[in-house]
Amino acid sequence: MLSGRSITHLCAGSAFGAKEESLFDRWVLGSIFRRAHSSRHFYSLCDACAARPGSVSLCTVAVELGELRAELLQRIPRLLTGHDIPGLAIAVVHGPDCWTQGFGHTKRDGGIPVGAETIFSLQSISKFFTAFTVLAAVRDGLVDLDQPVSRYLPECTVWSRHQDRPQDTMTIRHLLCHAAGFTHEAPVGNSFAVGGESFDQHVASISQTWLRFRVGARHEYSNLGLDLAAAIVARVRNAEFADAVRASVLGPLDMTRSTYHLAQIEATSDRAVGHHPQVPQPPVKMPMLGAGGMYSCARDLARFLRAELSGQVLPAMLVTEMRAVQLPVRGQVSGYGLGLGVWAGDGWTVYGGSGGGFGFLADLFWEPASGSGVGVLTNSCHPLVSAFALEILARLAGRDPRDRFAGLPVSRGPASAKEYGTFCGQYVGRGTVLDLTARDGLVGMAAEGESFTPLAVLDDDDLLADMPASPLPLRLRPVAGAGGQPAYLLSLLDGSALGYNSPLPPPTPRDAAQAERHADAHAGDYQVHDLGPASIPAALQLRDQRLWLSAPDLTGVPCLRLDPDLETDGLYFTPTGETLDLRTEPPIYAAVPLHRAMPR
Repeated sequence: MLSGRSITHLCAGSAFGAKEESLFDRWVLGSIFRRAHSSRHFYSLCDACAARPGSVSLCTVAVELGELRAELLQRIPRLLTGHDIPGLAIAVVHGPDCWTQGFGHTKRDGGIPVGAETIFSLQSISKFFTAFTVLAAVRDGLVDLDQPVSRYLPECTVWSRHQDRPQDTMTIRHLLCHAAGFTHEAPVGNSFAVGGESFDQHVASISQTWLRFRVGARHEYSNLGLDLAAAIVARVRNAEFADAVRASVLGPLDMTRSTYHLAQIEATSDRAVGHHPQVPQPPVKMPMLGAGGMYSCARDLARFLRAELSGQVLPAMLVTEMRAVQLPVRGQVSGYGLGLGVWAGDGWTVYGGSGGGFGFLADLFWEPASGSGVGVLTNSCHPLVSAFALEILARLAGRDPRDRFAGLPVSRGPASAKEYGTFCGQYVGRGTVLDLTARDGLVGMAAEGESFTPLAVLDDDDLLADMPASPLPLRLRPVAGAGGQPAYLLSLLDGSALGYNSPLPPPTPRDAAQAERHADAHAGDYQVHDLGPASIPAALQLRDQRLWLSAPDLTGVPCLRLDPDLETDGLYFTPTGETLDLRTEPPIYAAVPLHRAMPR
């Protein structure tokens, strides 16, 4: 069954890095959870909207900006107090009207008042501006979206068990829409380790990573594609990436307070400081420059929103290209455009997304049909990421962000265990666990504390779960692997996949002997060195003649099955496509070292 943990979005990995923002996790499963370093504190979207101080509310009647501003002037101070948020800056654009303002302070104990020009880290919102900079290079004829990475960065390579020389088929389009197959981190300059590494060193280390799937096969969110895209722009512009963004996007839009330059960020006195409960001083430096290295302020975000809503940032053809869901599978209406999220609801389409890490959270969403856009910047961890900004946008547009999908195929009845029982089992993604189970001859699932919900079979053979806890119907496509065994469930929201994590048939004698040999050498407790004083626990275990990785604070799921590579001894792969390499010391999981835990 689908447990309470199952319907969450967990910020897998470090509490500080540019956070993975899966559309599947945030929208379909309908809960937003925020990690608090060595432990996790969970808040559901319904809690954030209904049970918290200064909570958000939903309304389907459009309001004028002046009316909404008067209400928010009263509500935002309560939000800051209720969620212990030191500072917040907001930018709202609605047609010709615009409002920017700051609340609170740049630091919890001291600092200066936050204003409309106070700069905050944008984290993954930086990806939007990186993508606009890439498309400006397309406009200028310097790059082609459908040319391979190796044309622009011939030194770039990457490991893959799925194909030879993937860099020759991996295009800039794949990089921008998260379809290149990358893991989330690079071994040098990542969410767990910020030192003196340069952006060039960070990019060079991407060649040491393993792809999770064949290039272009599906979508999985990653920092690395946007960082490679940034490196390509720097190469073709013969400039530092920060200067290329300034010349191509920030300068023309008069975003004078926005920058990717670390020295400029550190020299700015009117700068918000990130806050995290267990790290007194989160680092300012972001190694993942293209994916999360930009700082900006509410006033500059308002300038961007006005320009984007009026079509002034890029030529119309490129705007259309950027906003289109890329490489969609049959029936997919939402997902990733070029560097940004695309949510297609019942009669309205929202672009943008959220970012978080290093003690900051940021939201930026816009809806062209109503000429509305919202940016919210904060300098702490709290449960209102996405929910507060989307509520404001929905009220300006006169919509409900929970509007159901339009045009779903007709259901032809419940999913029978006879027809779909082979797909029962546990499925996992980054921070998501979903269990399909059979009951009374039907296949379905249930959230914690809810009754069993059978899945419906649509006319096109997809499965649909319309659960009360989810704001949108959950549409899934079962995909079988070798021998007819379940391989994964494809989410029709964003084209991402949940890998089959239940035990497979007994391993071959060779694989069982290999697992036992590796368990003798490597089983035990490990830890991931994080930026804070606490480490992230992990463990390698032998169970049912297979190796398993237990690292819920790293992977976001309780335990992952490890399947051996057929050709390379000591190389294992999880159902999510991540790699565990036992040939190195220390072992490496998803480009992150696993250090032996010290005895207490």
